[in-house]
Amino acid sequence: MLYIFYGENFRSVRQKFNKTLDVLKSKRPEAEVFSISGENLSADQLQEYANSQGLFDSKYIVISDDLFLYSDSKKTVLDLAEQLVKSDSIFLFAVDEVGKREITTLEKAGAVLYESSSESKTKSDFNIFALADALRVKDSKKLWLLLQEARASGQEAEAIFGTLWWQVKAIVLAGTSASANEAGLKPFVYSRAKSAAIKTEEAQSLLRQMVHLQTEAKTSKRDLWSGLELLSLSL
Repeated sequence: MLYIFYGENFRSVRQKFNKTLDVLKSKRPEAEVFSISGENLSADQLQEYANSQGLFDSKYIVISDDLFLYSDSKKTVLDLAEQLVKSDSIFLFAVDEVGKREITTLEKAGAVLYESSSESKTKSDFNIFALADALRVKDSKKLWLLLQEARASGQEAEAIFGTLWWQVKAIVLAGTSASANEAGLKPFVYSRAKSAAIKTEEAQSLLRQMVHLQTEAKTSKRDLWSGLELLSLSL
C-alpha cells in the first residue's frame, strides 16, 4: 500500500507521517523498516522493495521524506504507484508539494493521500455518520481518511468511537436476529446493517477489539485516536 503525506503545513505533515508510522509498527512489530532517499533511487530498487518479503514478516515498511525533491525519483514513484499500492509492503512518503496532475495519477492508482493545509473543515461541517458507512461497507482506506478529517475538524475521539461502536453493534444485532423488531433496531438501520460487508463473526470480533482499545485509552497505554486508526487499518 502507498501513503502520501503532503500539504502547506509540513510540520503537520511530519506529525501525521510519524504517527501513522508508529501505528503501523505497532501493528506489524516484526516488519523491517527501510528509509530510502530519492538522491540515488532507481526503479529496480523500488520494485525490489515492492516484490520482496521480510525475514520475519511478509511486509516491509518503506519510508522517505525527499523522493519528490528529485525529478527522477518523483517520476519513479508515479510510474510505479499502482505496483506500490498492490504490494504487500507499505510505503510511507512525506513530500513538500504535489501537483494536481500528480495527485490525479496517485488517486487513480489507489494511493492514500493525506493533505495538511491551512484550511480545514469545521466541526459542524463534518458528517460523523460517514464513518459508520465506511465501516459498514468495509472500506478501510475511506475510513482511515475520514478519521483524519474528523480529527482535523475538531471532533472528539470519544464521539467517533461511539458512532463506530453503534454501527458494529447494529451489525451484530442484525446478524443474530430475524427482524428489525427482534433486533430492537429501526427498519432502515436494520436493513443497512443486514447488508453490511462485515460478517457477524467479524463484527463480534471488532466489538472485542473496541473494548480493548477503550481500556487502553483509559489506562493511557494508547491514545484513542491511534487505536481507531489501527482499527481502520485492520479491516
